[in-house]
Amino acid sequence: MRYANVCSRPCRLRVVGLWTACFVLLGMLLAMQATAQSTTGLTVDRLRCEYLADPLGIDVREPRLGWIVASDERGNRQTAYQILVAASRETLDADKGDLWDTGKVVSDETVLITYAGTPLVSRTACFWKVRAWDRDDNVSPWSAAASWTMGLLEPEDWSAKWIGQAAETYSKSVDAPAPLFRTTFNLDARPVQAKVYVAAMGYYELHINGKPSVTTCAARP
Repeated sequence: MRYANVCSRPCRLRVVGLWTACFVLLGMLLAMQATAQSTTGLTVDRLRCEYLADPLGIDVREPRLGWIVASDERGNRQTAYQILVAASRETLDADKGDLWDTGKVVSDETVLITYAGTPLVSRTACFWKVRAWDRDDNVSPWSAAASWTMGLLEPEDWSAKWIGQAAETYSKSVDAPAPLFRTTFNLDARPVQAKVYVAAMGYYELHINGKPSVTTCAARP
């Protein structure tokens, strides 16, 4: 009996060791599968509107959109895409396109996709994102959100008054200094967001309170 008890202990230890090895191997296989899934398929990046990143003041009523797809899997490619365009970031984050939802479009095109949603008017802010399907019909995650804003599309939208240089003082000489135009206006409250639309021929720099503007000019040539 004493001999039997001695033999039973290593047997139980070997069984426990076998089960432990099985769990470790299963965990390794699951980890490898998760890693493989995370490194295959497509990702969508570098969204562009009229070849620009998050442009302001677009004057094309049906702007053209584009993006880049990437994959860690050799030979993978886009076979379909879906674009969402929303009037607010909150709507886009809810995966809704209240301005345009293409649905799944079977196409490998990634550039010059013409906007075909709700007609856009002056000053409209558009937030958008894209996802793509690969050669095995696996869908990618949504891209990071991008945006564009519409400029002033109608002549009557330009309601500001012109400031300029008197014709008799204007010189076409290359040695003449660039003119400096100034105007003053007051705001009733501190703005949360402001856009400046400038119509100027040639090169210009915008200053506010004597300091160069730190934001992108909406209509800079």
